[in-house]
Amino acid sequence: MFGRRLALQSALPRAIAPLAALLLLGGCGKADPPEPDPAPPTPAPVSESEERATGTVQGVIRAAPGVKDETLPSEPSDGCPTGGTAGMTQVDDERGLADAVVLLRQGPRRAGAPAPQAEVAAGAIHTIDVRACALQTKAVVARLGDTLMLNNADARFHALGLSQLDGGQARRMQTLPLAPGERDVRFTLDQPGFYGLASDQLPWMRGLVLVLRANEAGAITQADGGFRVDDLAAGSWNVIVRHERLGAKDTTVEVVSAETAALYEVLGTPSE
Repeated sequence: MFGRRLALQSALPRAIAPLAALLLLGGCGKADPPEPDPAPPTPAPVSESEERATGTVQGVIRAAPGVKDETLPSEPSDGCPTGGTAGMTQVDDERGLADAVVLLRQGPRRAGAPAPQAEVAAGAIHTIDVRACALQTKAVVARLGDTLMLNNADARFHALGLSQLDGGQARRMQTLPLAPGERDVRFTLDQPGFYGLASDQLPWMRGLVLVLRANEAGAITQADGGFRVDDLAAGSWNVIVRHERLGAKDTTVEVVSAETAALYEVLGTPSE
């Protein structure tokens, strides 16, 4: 009897186990466990142009009617040539003005737009040669930390003054003496803004230097007065157009992503 009771007791769990499994699988009235959420879709990659939303400004800067090429004096001056237009103000048949500098400064940022990042000094070298009593490069656009290098090919002494032009009044920053035949006279451009470069002896020998801030871009007009600036953030840009002889003019331009905005300005006064 004792042996049969043990057999029944040992068989009972085996009989109950399938029933318990069925009850568990049926949930005993409980809800089935939720299925896992599907993986979120992978976003499509954003192109660099879409992410940065950039556009272009292109245009022409012209001289006012009556403004003509500037020429060297007809009378000799201490080793300088007479006549000619090499290194002087250039105006073409359509009044296109060469060597004007176009500064574009980003206007107020839109809500949520990231602030411009400070730029690392580029360290480029911009060379200006003095030859035949004229600057062979009339305009330079540089970045903070760049270097201005002067070479004197003349057999005479020159002294060039570097003056800050921002603020409406020229302020002398430094004098750069150039001995006859002297080369590799360097000056570090460590302050942003417009600068005039002018001889202390020869009033016609002058140029223009622009040192850009982080939120600025710039260009120099070609022989026909044309210029183009790419990769500008969409939005409003303040513009200053300046020429070393014909003065400056302020305006604004609206940059639209993936489009080209036109900019046309006239510098100087008629009959100048």
